[in-house]
Amino acid sequence: MKSEVIDGVTIVEVDDEIIYDGTQIDSKWALRKFGILGNSVVYWRGPMNVKKVIDIEDKLLKRDIRGKDVLHFKIELFDAPDIRMAYMRQRILVVVAKEFLEDITGKKIKRVGDDLYYNDGKLSVSIATVSLSSELIHFGINITSSGVPKGLKVSSLDDLGLSDWRFIGYRISKRFIEELKKIEWDIAKSEVIGD
Repeated sequence: MKSEVIDGVTIVEVDDEIIYDGTQIDSKWALRKFGILGNSVVYWRGPMNVKKVIDIEDKLLKRDIRGKDVLHFKIELFDAPDIRMAYMRQRILVVVAKEFLEDITGKKIKRVGDDLYYNDGKLSVSIATVSLSSELIHFGINITSSGVPKGLKVSSLDDLGLSDWRFIGYRISKRFIEELKKIEWDIAKSEVIGD
């Protein structure tokens, strides 16, 4: 494991394979698992087999959410536990990932809400929620197309010609934090208009 603090957010790269089963979205997971206190972006490589489903629609439809090889991001921010803000930040993360992957491959990736697609195949999964003290986001990008539910058309980093998940994980994490910092700077330099 290695970590780096950028603008008050700790980026953590995990060496060990961790199966994402949905419990990693829990509040203070990075603290309990790695001793990381405060705002964090943790990324790692591992399978996905979601048992703790946050999305009620997915629960009702009994969607099978899994993949054999996925690049996972778990983000926790403690500044404003607001579900609307969590989803807005999730969308920023997804846009950052889309732009980064397009930049390094020259290939067109489509975004629909919080999902990314390449050649009409689903490239990513994501969910956002809140705890009493934090905003929580999980974002997963398929590294390969194996181990996904039958009948689901997917795409992967492998399809994009990419294999260095550590480089991709770090660059997306860093760009996401930089984007949040730019928003804070814009807020700090903007006048507020009174009624």
